[in-house]
Amino acid sequence: MRPIIFALLTAFFWGLAPIFGKMGLTKLPPLVALFIRTFSISIAVGICLLVSYMGGYLPAFTLDKRTLIFIVLEGIFASFLGHFAYFYALKEGNVSLVVPLSATYPLFALLFGILFLKESLALNKIMGALIVILGIIVMRL
Repeated sequence: MRPIIFALLTAFFWGLAPIFGKMGLTKLPPLVALFIRTFSISIAVGICLLVSYMGGYLPAFTLDKRTLIFIVLEGIFASFLGHFAYFYALKEGNVSLVVPLSATYPLFALLFGILFLKESLALNKIMGALIVILGIIVMRL
C-alpha cells in the first residue's frame, strides 16, 4: 500500500510543480530558474540528517567508483539536463502540452531498459507503452 501512496503523492507533486514553474518563468530565464530550483533543493542537509538517522550513511562512504559514477550520471541526466530542457519547454510552451510530452519518459526508459539492460519486452510493457501514447494523442485532440 505504501508504494501506491508514494506513487500517487509523486504524481500529485509532479502535476502541481509545473504550475509553479510556469508562473515563476514569466520573468526569469530558464537557466536562472534551474539554478534557483536546484539551490532551493539544497535540502540535502535534511536528507543527510534523515539518512544518518536511519543508519544508511555508511554505504555512501564505501562506494566503488563505478557505482558512484552511475549515480552521478543519473543526477546529471535527470536533475540537470532533464530539468534544464523541461524549464525551456515550460517557458515557451503551454503546461497542457509540455507536461504530457515530458511524461512520456517511461517510453524512453522502456526502450533504454531493453537496449542497455537487456530487459525483456513483455505484452504488459507493450500495452503500457501503447496506453501512454494513446493518452498523449487524446490530450492533444
